[in-house]
Amino acid sequence: MIIQVVNEYLKKDVNGKQYKYLDLYSPEYSEVSPKTSQIVTRPSKRCGYITYPVDYTDHQGSDPGSELCQGDEVSGYIVSVRVKPYWIGKEMYTKCSIPVFCTKEDPIEFEIALERAVIRAGKEIDPKELNYGGIETHEKSEISIPPTCLVVKTIKHL
Repeated sequence: MIIQVVNEYLKKDVNGKQYKYLDLYSPEYSEVSPKTSQIVTRPSKRCGYITYPVDYTDHQGSDPGSELCQGDEVSGYIVSVRVKPYWIGKEMYTKCSIPVFCTKEDPIEFEIALERAVIRAGKEIDPKELNYGGIETHEKSEISIPPTCLVVKTIKHL
């Protein structure tokens, strides 16, 4: 899948730092649903994306979109996810649309990229949105590890 950069605007934030606001578009596409194994059509989506030339916030991290310009196309998806409630003015929101610059070939890698994208946007993802590729074992529920954790066994060398 691809994400297209439709428009690019240079702006300044309240601290006087320059940033780029990108208007992103992802066309309609079809894929096999992991839940039903049937082909489903996903609608086209748009979202805004803010990128700073220099990272200056703790949650920002490395910016995969910092080099994007109007007319560029990059691999990824625009996804809408549930997040912990946040306010813009007097309106409360529980969903946000964000670009995830990653393919879905590896479901775990995609969900890690999704979680990083949400954090980068300054939001906190609803834990119900993550299942890390559908990995479920009896061990996780027996030892009360939350379903959003990935269980990794370590082998001790003698």
